[in-house]
Amino acid sequence: MSKIDKSKLYKGEKGTYLDAAIIMKDEVDSYGNIGMIVQSVSKEERLAGVNSTNAPILANTCYMLCFFWGVKIKIMAVFEIKFRGQRIDNNEWVYGFYVKDPKGEHRIYWQPFEEATSNTYHLVKAESIGQMWKPSEGLTLFTGDLLKANCSPSGSNVKKERLCKIVFEPRGMNVVVWHKGEWWAYGSMNFTTAKVIGNVVDNPELLGVAQHSV
Repeated sequence: MSKIDKSKLYKGEKGTYLDAAIIMKDEVDSYGNIGMIVQSVSKEERLAGVNSTNAPILANTCYMLCFFWGVKIKIMAVFEIKFRGQRIDNNEWVYGFYVKDPKGEHRIYWQPFEEATSNTYHLVKAESIGQMWKPSEGLTLFTGDLLKANCSPSGSNVKKERLCKIVFEPRGMNVVVWHKGEWWAYGSMNFTTAKVIGNVVDNPELLGVAQHSV
């Protein structure tokens, strides 16, 4: 709390707020951090030479959504962060904000934290949790999605329709391609014609088909 410039705190209808920004790294560091949260910089500060890279660091980020020392952080990001998960009680897919609680249970909130109550989240299966990715206009993917796409595996120039899977790696969202009996990193892909045909939770039979194809 001592790192916060108290003059930047302001009162809102539902509590005390602080404008902040996330700076993402290219990869996870040795401490498991993928970025940091810094105080947002005003126009006057930018003119004085202060920018997000030398603004006060409030915390390193392992997760995108958090409560922070009792102060609600309003994150200003240039990308939309959304997750999905399959409910434990009825297998329904739900979408929203993801949190792993202190008990180790996995939650998907369908309202922002500032509006959240005990009735605004569902417990979901750990293996079903996936982050949203929009690699091209009109195409929304989640971790675990299976798709058919005109692509080539890494090291090959032969593009044809292949089975692909969306995965999350230390550097972020990525695609792997079924090739020669195993998953390869993709070399090139036409995302505009890619079609989602299922996911690893609902359609494990598609993975079985892959195991018996070249």
